[in-house]
Amino acid sequence: MLLTLLAACNDYRLGKADLHGAVDMGDTGALPRVEEEVLAIADGSAHATLQRASWGSFPTQCALEVAFTVPADPVEPEEGPSTPGVFIEVPDEPGTCAYTAFSLDDTHAADPIGVRGSVDAGASVQLADGEGAMGLTRLEGADGIRYRRDDCTPASWPGGRTLDLSVPGSARDGGLPGFTMREVVAVGPDIRRLRPTDAELTGDTVVHPHGTPFTFAWEEVGSRPLLDGRPVVPAEILFFRHIEISEGRIFEALACRARESGRFEVAAADMARLAPDDATTYVAAQVDLQWYADRIPDTWGSLDSRGVTSLSGRLIQR
Repeated sequence: MLLTLLAACNDYRLGKADLHGAVDMGDTGALPRVEEEVLAIADGSAHATLQRASWGSFPTQCALEVAFTVPADPVEPEEGPSTPGVFIEVPDEPGTCAYTAFSLDDTHAADPIGVRGSVDAGASVQLADGEGAMGLTRLEGADGIRYRRDDCTPASWPGGRTLDLSVPGSARDGGLPGFTMREVVAVGPDIRRLRPTDAELTGDTVVHPHGTPFTFAWEEVGSRPLLDGRPVVPAEILFFRHIEISEGRIFEALACRARESGRFEVAAADMARLAPDDATTYVAAQVDLQWYADRIPDTWGSLDSRGVTSLSGRLIQR
């Protein structure tokens, strides 16, 4: 059983994440491509995120971001009890679901998906392939340094492309030198809802009979990105987060793995594990396609590349 961290945490490769639910997806088809000695000046992270709410009609986040941090020193585990954090359980087997209940003190609003860093790489960095280049501008504040595309929209989303990362280099003390990494940022395609159908929507809500089967289906708009000539295979996870409206608090959750790509058939017994809704609650149903590249080494350090394309909507079970 895989556990997904609800509190803010960015260790996706260990199957831990924030409220948004990133999980370890196993083999992506990506292979490390650099055998030179790694100097470990910095650790890099690249995120490509496109999220849609209201069953796909309303884009809530479009982001291409890169950040660099100083590598953390290894820490010896302390003896004695530890606080494991709050998790959503995610099943191992396709076609199955896992249920998690939370106490009043367990859950809280998560930090937005994104990256934060502390190492400067110059005034801007660039993501590019044969179709064109995109500049990411340095944003610097109390929460650190990151590089972000200013004009990211669903219409300009580079879905299906595998991008090079070019860094001009920084003149600051402790900054990164200039470098280029080829084909390291794999951007997942946008997704389009097939089920629930428009006829099943009442406004932006699906009213669903409690404890009956539920189908969530979608299609990818365009091709999948390639790494080392192989398509990146996303993790496909469906989350049901049951929310108390007044507090915005999640009090139970259901996570399911697809049996077939592009479609979830959630059994009646699994849907019945979620309590029926009244005027004070609703369910946020969200499918996540999570795109990962293996951590890629370079002479300055290594880059962890990941992304999410997701689609969510409001569900009421009565």
